[in-house]
Amino acid sequence: MGIYDLDLQELPLFEGLKADEVDQFIQATGAKVKRYGKEMRSLKAYEANSRIGIIVEGEALVIAEDRFGNESVGHRLGCGALFGSTTAILPEYANPTAIEAVSDVLVLWVPYTALIVAGPRLGRIHGIVMRNLLVAFCRKNVLMMQKLEVLSQKTLRERLILYLLQQMSR
Repeated sequence: MGIYDLDLQELPLFEGLKADEVDQFIQATGAKVKRYGKEMRSLKAYEANSRIGIIVEGEALVIAEDRFGNESVGHRLGCGALFGSTTAILPEYANPTAIEAVSDVLVLWVPYTALIVAGPRLGRIHGIVMRNLLVAFCRKNVLMMQKLEVLSQKTLRERLILYLLQQMSR
């Protein structure tokens, strides 16, 4: 399956772009698609990474790993989810999380440096992708703040009620 056989314009990162514009973006940034089998890790904890991953097909788990090798499952990532952006943007940060495929997963890897320097060549396309990327980061931030709000409640009852209210508003 070639990269051009996929409906990448359906991903939130490419919202507002046509298929040929997505193809132009892929060529300009040198983005690549890679398939990972079930239980394979597309990103390992504490390893250097220079690319932003976008799940095109399948589901994966975010697994937090401590320095002693103990693991705990964080949450699931589905189609359109971004990962690896923290280590791609901040290479000095040793990220303690890994990404493990729950099913066969297809990932679009976009080199961060190429994403930044491709702006002049892509014009409007670059602006739309960057806007969508910022929206995705802001949504992640909102979810993290909501999680922090739940955890800061004093009683289990308060945590449960707030969590259910948050889920209802989604």
